[in-house]
Amino acid sequence: MYRKHKEVNDVNKPLVTVMINNSAVKVLIDTGSSINLVDEETFKSLKKRPMLTKEHNPIITYAGRPMNIRGKFSAEISGNYATISSTVYVTCEEKGNLLSYETAVLLQYVPEICEVNKVRESISEKTTNHYSKLCEEYKDLFESIGKLKGVHVKLHVDEMIQPVQNCHRRIPYHIREKVQEQLEKVKLLDIIDEVTDGPTPWVSPIVAQPKPKKPNKLRICVDMREANQAIRRVRHVTPTIDDTIFELNGSSYFTKLYLNKGYHQLELAPESRYITTFSANQKLWRYKRLMFGLSSAAEVFQNAIQTTLQGIQHQRRCFGTWLHTG
Repeated sequence: MYRKHKEVNDVNKPLVTVMINNSAVKVLIDTGSSINLVDEETFKSLKKRPMLTKEHNPIITYAGRPMNIRGKFSAEISGNYATISSTVYVTCEEKGNLLSYETAVLLQYVPEICEVNKVRESISEKTTNHYSKLCEEYKDLFESIGKLKGVHVKLHVDEMIQPVQNCHRRIPYHIREKVQEQLEKVKLLDIIDEVTDGPTPWVSPIVAQPKPKKPNKLRICVDMREANQAIRRVRHVTPTIDDTIFELNGSSYFTKLYLNKGYHQLELAPESRYITTFSANQKLWRYKRLMFGLSSAAEVFQNAIQTTLQGIQHQRRCFGTWLHTG
């Protein structure tokens, strides 16, 4: 009975012989493994035994237990159809030898699973012209930042936390003019305004950096780390990717609308604006709209849009995108 059991296991195990640094090594193909592994006995049997380098990151087994790793080395691994260079780990434990999924694919022992369901774009010229006319007819609706009617976001501030007035951060001279231009621009859009009177218990600094792909433009953010400590989170259920995929099941047509500067379309309640005060270019400013950097902004925005679109069939809001299906 023992022999029969052993024979069945030998047949079922995906064992192959590969060449590691010109030494034949029998390995088990493990598609669940992300590393190539040999035990210490196998390592000592290699004709050309390389120097081991220490591995500082823990190697975790499937059972969640750290593995006792002696070191790792770079090796040339050859199969029947290909030769590659890869890293091999050496374990002090008697675990046998494993070939990772990535290596097994490269050596053509295992087919690569890369199935993609592509959504085919199909927009007729008639449809394009129709929407172009709509955009031209109602262009005033697309030229500026909109504002969601009837929504006033109230921030719940913990009054037990001591307010913090951060020191003013000096802005480099060569970008001060651009910073001022951007501040004036968002002021005209009714997103911020100057603080001219009243107490300012909370003052946050700004961070201004050129955009990586557009160095002539600036990205200005308010550092709200201190203020966020006092803002109580309002919990709303946010849909996950799995939720969205489930609800899209059976759909054949998809339309995606990007909510440009969506946060700024929600107005902050006047009594909540004081905690958004920030200093820039020798002045104090505050936000009149929901801003990026607030700890509760994502959940507040998600809930507001979901409430607005409630009752509309075949639609799904996922963060900054509105997806309509059919």
